[in-house]
Amino acid sequence: MKLPGSALAYTMVLTMVIGALLGSLLAINQHYRKLFHSQYAEDRARDNLRSGMNMILSMSPVTKQSFAMSLFESPLDSFYARTEPWGLFRLVLGKGVFANTIETRACLAGQTLPATTAALFLSGEKQPLTLAGDTHITGDVVSKRSDFIAGKVEGFRYSGNRLVEGRILPFASYPSPIKNECPLNPVFPTLPRPAAGMAVVANLRAVQTWEGDNLEIAESKSVYIDSIYLSGKCKIISGNELIISRRASLNHCLLFARKIIIEDGFSGRIQAFATDSLIVGKNVHLEYPSVIGIKKSTTQPVFLRLDAGSVLEGELIFDGGKLTQPPFSRDHILICQGAIIYGCVKTSHNLDLRGKVNGIVATGNFLLNTPGTVYENYLFGAEINPAELSPEFAGIITDSTRWLQIIEWL
Repeated sequence: MKLPGSALAYTMVLTMVIGALLGSLLAINQHYRKLFHSQYAEDRARDNLRSGMNMILSMSPVTKQSFAMSLFESPLDSFYARTEPWGLFRLVLGKGVFANTIETRACLAGQTLPATTAALFLSGEKQPLTLAGDTHITGDVVSKRSDFIAGKVEGFRYSGNRLVEGRILPFASYPSPIKNECPLNPVFPTLPRPAAGMAVVANLRAVQTWEGDNLEIAESKSVYIDSIYLSGKCKIISGNELIISRRASLNHCLLFARKIIIEDGFSGRIQAFATDSLIVGKNVHLEYPSVIGIKKSTTQPVFLRLDAGSVLEGELIFDGGKLTQPPFSRDHILICQGAIIYGCVKTSHNLDLRGKVNGIVATGNFLLNTPGTVYENYLFGAEINPAELSPEFAGIITDSTRWLQIIEWL
């Protein structure tokens, strides 16, 4: 039977349409197969990255600089990492590999706190600890002396019922968070020789990747940081005075100078280290994980102040090394009334604590300075409560005996 011409044309068109549809379906199938394999490879590389990160953090890689390992007994799965100090924390740069697919990520790691810890470690033994005013210590106290006293400062007697809401334990029974070696020694650079004048740094924006080199601003003269945005692997160094304006935006930056002033109202994540003085103004918010510290390098007295209304989420550190005895005892580490620290305070001596520490305090002695007199080993209006500290808190790295913990994925 002979088909009409129109029917033959329709048949040919239908055949072409069916062929096109089948071809499209095959192309789509091939596309999704490639997508599936690509996604599978990415997921596998990402899993390798997470597995490798967890493994090296559990190994406490405080001293190791690089890692390379095969995973799951497979030649296709591997992990590589490089670690380096970033201030008093650890920067971990990881790379998970599956076949030819690579996933990279960086994190900042700190050290977990001991599972059993006290509110206060007091290593001095010259004077008994005297509590006055509205002082509260919630938790155990580890001390070389157990004869605590309820006293009076400028007419204000101790208002509590119990001196310590916890136990008083002998100092030998707990390891002290204060180490013989100042933790700032490995990270503190040699400062430039101080010079006259001031350099103003403004209208700068930089996001520095963690895989590359540091972005460094270094001056012999004083430096005023104003209206800039710096994030990532950035350092600011001054041979004299470093002033941080409230208009500056700093994220994970390291600051080094002889004198550091952080103006009222500043907010950011920083690690700030000075040799002579460090003043944090009023209503400053130093976000987790921030550190402020002084490394005493001369016999001159040093001064550190966290002013009223300011919040530090991290650690405050002062270690005078061997320069802790008279005539070098005029150092003054002041946490003002209304200031709050979520974390740890570690000072070798002369801590004037009038604010609140939701965490741990370790010091050689307290020294309360008032307009009228100086009170040796007195606490007046201070609050210490480690129960208010998040269990996820990770502090600075001081030794290789405890696991590291991821603070933040970068």
